[in-house]
Amino acid sequence: MKKDKSTSLAERIKFFDFYKDLPQDLAEPSVSGATGKFKQSQQTLVSMFVMGLMVALFISQTYQFMQYQKTSEIMIDVNQGNSKLNINLAIRMHKAPCHVLSLDIVDVTGVHVMDVGGKLHKHIIDKEGIYVEHHDTMEDSHEFKQTSQDVNDIVNEAIESMNNEEGCLVEGTVIINKVPGNFHLSTHAFGEVVQRLYMQGRRLDFSHTIQHLSFGNDTDMANIMQKYEEKYTFDLDGTSINQEQQIYNGQLLANYYLDINQIDFLDVTGFWSSVLEGYKYKSSQSIMSQMGLPAIFFRYELSPVKLRYTMSYKTWSEFFIEICAIIGGMFVVAGIMESLLRNSLSIFSSDNLKKK
Repeated sequence: MKKDKSTSLAERIKFFDFYKDLPQDLAEPSVSGATGKFKQSQQTLVSMFVMGLMVALFISQTYQFMQYQKTSEIMIDVNQGNSKLNINLAIRMHKAPCHVLSLDIVDVTGVHVMDVGGKLHKHIIDKEGIYVEHHDTMEDSHEFKQTSQDVNDIVNEAIESMNNEEGCLVEGTVIINKVPGNFHLSTHAFGEVVQRLYMQGRRLDFSHTIQHLSFGNDTDMANIMQKYEEKYTFDLDGTSINQEQQIYNGQLLANYYLDINQIDFLDVTGFWSSVLEGYKYKSSQSIMSQMGLPAIFFRYELSPVKLRYTMSYKTWSEFFIEICAIIGGMFVVAGIMESLLRNSLSIFSSDNLKKK
């Protein structure tokens, strides 16, 4: 009974044999007789090895077929001058009061915007960085305050904030033209208030920490990092300047120079194509003292070329050709292995006959 089962199992294994023996009367006998003939069990072993390798390669190709392919190209950004760019920032001013801070934008097209509002906000924080109060001059317009409200009130508020060792967190998003320029934190929009403070012997401290600075759409950047596993590092994140330690006389003038590069991801893996824009930048900086008003400048240049990655899947024709190549290649491998084993056995048998 056991013999019948083992015989049945052997017959099933032989089903996977790629080699079919010729009839005995057509086979040419070798010198070595039975040992010279390539045995059925060895043929089956080669067949199963090749079949296993073929299945593994087939699974590998199927997996690659289901994954998107990433190709890259460098192209000129022809629409750069007519486009807009988001600046995402969070800058902590450790000792400068929000009442006299403004973020201004200047670019080569002649744009000069003072005390930018919109999605940019200022929050009063204590010396530990804990939120105290929301303070946005643009909500009421600093121009209105300086004309209709006694400037002395603003001066008194600023002095009170300085006495309490309060600082200011400037955070949000600013939209700029995609042309070279700069944006800067300064007191330029509050000239009369700052003049009164200086007359009272007050010195502004522009010690700061750049908690975050990036360019582009935050949603696009998050999708790129999550979907395409692209890593973004922001050079200036965590940069901190202490005015008392680095500037002994005069006022702080910090210049950050940014070289911005655009990296697009064109996704054509679905029914509709989509483009996600990402931006990386390299930075350098210089810190110096000046006799004028303190300021923190971010001077940026945009590269005229951009890198585009195209995400796509292999076509069915490519997949079919690769599968055919695997099948044909495996039969070639099987033939080489069969020939090597047959020759090895023949040499081994000849040596044994000579010894006898």
